[in-house]
Amino acid sequence: MRAATAELAEAPTDPELLLNTALAALLEEQPELSLRYQHRFSKRYAAMVAEDQLLRAVALAQQGRWPQAAQVVKQHGAAELLGSIWWYLPGDWTLTTWFRRWLKKIEAEQRRRDGELRAKTPTPQLKKEQRSAKQTVPSSIKQTEQSAKTEPVHSLPAFEFAIPVSITFSENG
Repeated sequence: MRAATAELAEAPTDPELLLNTALAALLEEQPELSLRYQHRFSKRYAAMVAEDQLLRAVALAQQGRWPQAAQVVKQHGAAELLGSIWWYLPGDWTLTTWFRRWLKKIEAEQRRRDGELRAKTPTPQLKKEQRSAKQTVPSSIKQTEQSAKTEPVHSLPAFEFAIPVSITFSENG
């Protein structure tokens, strides 16, 4: 981290150094610092794919801001986020594995939160009058359904015809 910040001090607007320093801060679990470098990057540059969003998702997760991290993953897709590592971030399989673990943590936390939300949401209970009203179907609808079932289906007549088409190309161009 010290080496990255020293290099960044010499070239404070270098896009590659900004991303590398943001990554170094994440590896040392300093998400606030990483987000600061990411902000400096995004003020001046656009990401090539989604490398900045990958760093952002991990920084948000490290801060415990799981819903925001999950939104970033949902918006860009885990495959796109992981694909940006090879082209625009330094590292090897170890770094890819590290990012993959963070993305799995984010997705698992989102599934857990979704499960809790479903468990907390009460299913609406209908009153007795509403239940009986829903169960009764008017006789006109029943008759229509029965007649639709008993009437035979006839196929439509088929017609064959030719449509003449001509195409003219100009010699000018």
